[in-house]
Amino acid sequence: MHLLLALLLALAAGTAVATPSAPPARRGLTIRLPEGVPTEQVRLIVGVYGHGLGAGAHDTKQGVRDYPVSLDARATRVKLLAYLPGYRMVTAEVGVSGAGARILELPQFRKLPTVPVTLRVVDGQDKPVPGQQLSFGLSLETHRYFGYSDGMASGATVLTATTAANGEAQIEMPLVMEDPYFAKGGAETFGLSVSPADRWRGHARGEVDLQPSRFAVRRSYPGPVVFTLVRRAHLTGRIEPSFFRRNRVQGDVTPYLDAKRTSPFRVEMSAERQDTHDGWNCMLMPGGKFSVVLSPGQYRLRLIVLGKRGRLERELIVAENVALSEGETRVLNVK
Repeated sequence: MHLLLALLLALAAGTAVATPSAPPARRGLTIRLPEGVPTEQVRLIVGVYGHGLGAGAHDTKQGVRDYPVSLDARATRVKLLAYLPGYRMVTAEVGVSGAGARILELPQFRKLPTVPVTLRVVDGQDKPVPGQQLSFGLSLETHRYFGYSDGMASGATVLTATTAANGEAQIEMPLVMEDPYFAKGGAETFGLSVSPADRWRGHARGEVDLQPSRFAVRRSYPGPVVFTLVRRAHLTGRIEPSFFRRNRVQGDVTPYLDAKRTSPFRVEMSAERQDTHDGWNCMLMPGGKFSVVLSPGQYRLRLIVLGKRGRLERELIVAENVALSEGETRVLNVK
């Protein structure tokens, strides 16, 4: 009653009545995937620029097309890439300065041409391996695209294949080199990583290795591409205190997360395969013990002595020409 009387008096006096202001438009960006695509297979990675860079992958779901992007007051632009296996990469960049919400609708994905390939998987005795699943993947080159030198490195699956009773699988491999995003100076091939299933004939994950571990995408294949599944070798041992004393190593040789950091140094160990120069970390345990699972081959073991702020102080050769055969368990004590 009192409110109504106040309004009537204000109108009679010709005074303007204040009305509640509308809330400011909510600021944000929603990325909308195109219709008709298996949204759960899309790899969607977004970078927000403003006060530095924040980049991350969105967990896409089946049947869900809209994915909101969090923006703070300092955000100025957003870059994204969207990858669907067998299709060209979709990229976009938009400015997001100012208030308001908007929707960015991505265009339809364009299918890549394919090439037929026969795969063959054998074991270390050259016998066919049926029912083995292989996964082919590629790097999405997020460092180059988003412009950061360290941090999240994103990959994606190109396809998977499972071998038949004869150890073979027929696939249609997408010609990734024809995607402008991945094209490298007109190269006729493109390298993919390839890995076996988590388990094979009772061996746990990490116990078997695939050779080769890279697959070259070409425009034609004259015959089957053969992969060999081999059992990895176990290398265990201990670096004796006499080795540390002789080489004047006084660093912290306990695992990184357990180290007490009473020393200004940290000592790590690596195994480098001498024919490929691929490296594996085999962190030292208390007392100089180590244990690592490696693919068959010949290795060089090194100690890496790190100083303040992770600065490399020096490297020491622990052992060279350490030959490991398939399925071997090797014990190596270094004095």
